[in-house]
Amino acid sequence: MGLTQTAKPSGEPVTLDAFKNHARLDGDHDNESAQLLLRSATRHIEHLTARQFINATWKYTFDAWPIGPVWIPKAPLVSVTAITYLDQDGATQTVSSDTYQAVTSELPGSVVLKYGQSWPNARLDTESIAVTFVAGNGADPANVPELAKLCIQRLGTYWYWNPGTSETPIDVDSAIQNLKVFPRVEVLNG
Repeated sequence: MGLTQTAKPSGEPVTLDAFKNHARLDGDHDNESAQLLLRSATRHIEHLTARQFINATWKYTFDAWPIGPVWIPKAPLVSVTAITYLDQDGATQTVSSDTYQAVTSELPGSVVLKYGQSWPNARLDTESIAVTFVAGNGADPANVPELAKLCIQRLGTYWYWNPGTSETPIDVDSAIQNLKVFPRVEVLNG
C-alpha cells in the first residue's frame, strides 16, 4: 500500500504571526526559520495523527480490492476524485462513480460499494488500484481543530527554543493522542 500527496494544501493551519506571538518571537529577522519549523511541526503532527488539517489531494494505492470498505488513511475525508485500476490486460480503467459511495461522516472515512454493485476485475499486481481523494478541514484555518493548532504552535516553539532536538514534549504528545485517527484494517481479496 502506498500514499502520496498529489496536491499540497493552499496554506497552513497556523499563521506565521500567530506562531511568532505564541513563541514570543519579535521582529522579522528569523521568519524563514520560524516558517520552516511551523511547517515541520504541522507535517509531523499530521503524520502522527493520520490527519490532514488544510485540504490536500492524496493518491492511495493498493494491490487488491478489500473485502468490505476501503478505509482512507487520511482524515477527514472530503471527497473521492477517482478510483482507477489495472484491468487484466494491464490497461488503466476508471471505476464509475455509480459503483461506490464516499463515507465522509466517519473517522476515518471510507469508500463502500453501492447496493448491488461489485468492484471490477482488477489485475492482481503491485499498486494496481488507486483511490484519489481530498482530505482536510477545508481551506480556512478557522476550521482546523483548536487542539491541533495548539499542538503545532507548542511543538514548533519547543523546537525553536531547543535547536537540534527532534523530541516531542510530553504535553504535546498527550494532546496528539486525542487527535489520532485510528486506522481500520484492510481485509484484501486475493
